[in-house]
Amino acid sequence: MPRAKSEWVRCTKRHPCPICGKPDWCTYTADGRVVLCMRRDNGHPSKGQAGGWVYKLKDEPGQWAGRRGKGEDEHIKQEGVEALLATWKKDTIGSYLRQFAGDLGVEASDLRKLGCVWCAARSCWAFPMRNEEGTPIGVRFRSRERKFSVQGSRTGLFFDPGAKPCKVAWITEGPTDTAAVMKLGAKLVIGRSDLLSAWGLLRKAVKRLGVERANLCADEEAWKDGRTNSPGRGGIRRLAESLGVPCAIVRVPGYKDIRDYVRSGGGLDELEAVLKLQRGEE
Repeated sequence: MPRAKSEWVRCTKRHPCPICGKPDWCTYTADGRVVLCMRRDNGHPSKGQAGGWVYKLKDEPGQWAGRRGKGEDEHIKQEGVEALLATWKKDTIGSYLRQFAGDLGVEASDLRKLGCVWCAARSCWAFPMRNEEGTPIGVRFRSRERKFSVQGSRTGLFFDPGAKPCKVAWITEGPTDTAAVMKLGAKLVIGRSDLLSAWGLLRKAVKRLGVERANLCADEEAWKDGRTNSPGRGGIRRLAESLGVPCAIVRVPGYKDIRDYVRSGGGLDELEAVLKLQRGEE
């Protein structure tokens, strides 16, 4: 019989990486036997596109790995995601959405295009995560304290499902950065939940929407580690190599991320000028 494919689980604050002790970037197999550490080089690099180093644990499998709660290993069905979003949309008050947009420094109209709604039961805003066709497959919550997902959600993309094919795509990280670049007037903006997620869906979306060139927005925090194969710098370079179209990596020194740049009054023309300069550096 063929060997079952291992399921990879992302490390969290509750269950950090047993190799580097950090709560992000790294992953492990559900049985706790193998860890993919994105920070510590042990001479056994991963063959996957995301990079990192493979560790096979000698301890009893599953000793450290977090146990999942009942039903957590089951994905919520598409109909369930759409039903939740439809219910929450009814509770979304326009003035509250405009206030939320103002706090973020983006436009309420762009948040609506992304499908942003208010979840009263959780007292937080919700963004649909979509597949390459624009169909909701999961939900990402955003509160003042943290960002998390509906149990059983599939990790997906943040973009306007009504977006038309476009030769140039701006690729961001997170729904609010996506809304920020939309505010600048970019015709096609696609966000991921984090740097290492949804690469396969992103490739499919890029192909479906006729993208011929992509601009990848890099957070200053992710880029500041000068090592070529660091989680941020190495990860975004590997993402660029995996998309199948020419890519440029956009960095705006002096700003935390692209939303910080937009909130400070930055425009698309200036961003494209920065991009031209950086193209010569890559």
